[in-house]
Amino acid sequence: MGRLPPRFPSVFFNEQMNQVPQMIKTPQMMLKSVTKALHSLHALVLVLVGLLILVACANIGTPDGGPYDETPPKIVHTSPKFSATKSKAKKIVLEFDENIRLDNPMEKVVVSPPQLNMPEISSSGKRITVELEDTLIPNTTYTIDFADAIEDNNEGNPMGDYAFTFSTGETIDTFQVSGYVLNAQDLEPIKGIVVGLYALDADSTMSDAEADKTLPDSVFRTKPFERISRADSRGHFVIKGLNKDTRYRVFALKDVDFDYRFSQKAEMIAFSHRVVQSSCNPDIRFDTLWHDSIHFISVDTIPYTHFYPDDIMMLAFQEDGQNRAFLKSERPQLEKFTLYFTAPDDSLPRIEGLNFDADSAFVIDKTQPTH
Repeated sequence: MGRLPPRFPSVFFNEQMNQVPQMIKTPQMMLKSVTKALHSLHALVLVLVGLLILVACANIGTPDGGPYDETPPKIVHTSPKFSATKSKAKKIVLEFDENIRLDNPMEKVVVSPPQLNMPEISSSGKRITVELEDTLIPNTTYTIDFADAIEDNNEGNPMGDYAFTFSTGETIDTFQVSGYVLNAQDLEPIKGIVVGLYALDADSTMSDAEADKTLPDSVFRTKPFERISRADSRGHFVIKGLNKDTRYRVFALKDVDFDYRFSQKAEMIAFSHRVVQSSCNPDIRFDTLWHDSIHFISVDTIPYTHFYPDDIMMLAFQEDGQNRAFLKSERPQLEKFTLYFTAPDDSLPRIEGLNFDADSAFVIDKTQPTH
């Protein structure tokens, strides 16, 4: 009787066959896992990009503001009107097309005729205000010379040479004279020195020599300047608001006490021997537009009014000798004291005793300071 083969191999074969579908499914599962991982990575990248955008938007920074502003401020309104006549206003208001600032108004802004009481000059936003404290002089042209003190608030573009003018009379004086003030010792310019003038009481029939004699010799010490200017870093000055029919004498003063006259020997002074009278002619100046430091784009001719004289030259000096005044005293020892003065002198101060004879009480040593 024949024997059936054992079942073990059959069972083993069937089990291996059952494993085949699982082995075939494994690459599909791997592909699905990889696809799922890529989707997760893509989502993570999107989240990170979104976070970076949020952080960038949250950072506080300064916007670039557009192109660089090179346009100086412009005046849009004044009170009183520019070149107004018969004005009694002591408060002058200038309004601009943009926010402005004043650069060092105490040094650069000059009011003429000079003000013994300092005017109040302020700026706020688009407005400049000047309040005059002195009483207005009748039939007089007033000039407020800002030089280059007016700048725009953002980029500091200067407005340039600007002077506001009005008159308390019926006419405006618009003529001017200019020149330079140098130090007589080293010929260096003297920045900030006050340059002023006095009108000569002379008619047109007088010669300059005769007109000069109408000005008293003591006027520089006793009377404030009638019109003033201030020298810039080059020593250059321009006195504005002059009458074309009037002759003047010009002086300069390093005014330490702001009284606009020569009142202290410590003040530097200068003067011109010339009798000056302003005149003018039409003229042109050349304005070059440069591409760089070597090449230029164009050269334009700009018409303007040329005022004369423009070559007044003065050399400033300080008078020999100074006003002598008591400075301080020291008593380092009981039997010795020292008195100090601001300047030397040929004679000693006289010492008198209140309740003793001073002539024989002291041994006096006159010495010069060594420092």
